[in-house]
Amino acid sequence: MSVESRSLHLTNLLSYTLDVKQEDFFEPAFALTAWIAQEKNYSVGPLIFTREPLDDAGGLVRATYMKPVGIESATEQIGTLRFIKDFSLDTCLFARKYPDGKKLEDIYQEIEQYAAANQIHISKPYYHVMLDFYGEMAFDVYAPIHEV
Repeated sequence: MSVESRSLHLTNLLSYTLDVKQEDFFEPAFALTAWIAQEKNYSVGPLIFTREPLDDAGGLVRATYMKPVGIESATEQIGTLRFIKDFSLDTCLFARKYPDGKKLEDIYQEIEQYAAANQIHISKPYYHVMLDFYGEMAFDVYAPIHEV
């Protein structure tokens, strides 16, 4: 696995944030994708998400899901959904998690070890881009770099 520097730039995203049980994490993601299709929008890119454990919350994580759509403007708020015109992470450490049995936590550890070895300061949350890799899920993981 290699860690490298990359940026992430996306436009025209629908996004929402909620607290969800870790074991139910992907259900809201699939619901967002289904809602976009039901509303006769079309998705033009992969699902992007963040997840942050909530202290003392009984296994809950704060999750943000984002999905690029084929509309170029919308009100800032559609119910609980927000429209984001431009989203950018200019400088990140990047690694891909293939469907090879490794856990996302293993990828986080590799990114964090690379950052420490190279005296790079990264911040959370990490951003995940969910990809279809020959019928299985792969994830691009972006850890934002911040200046000290």
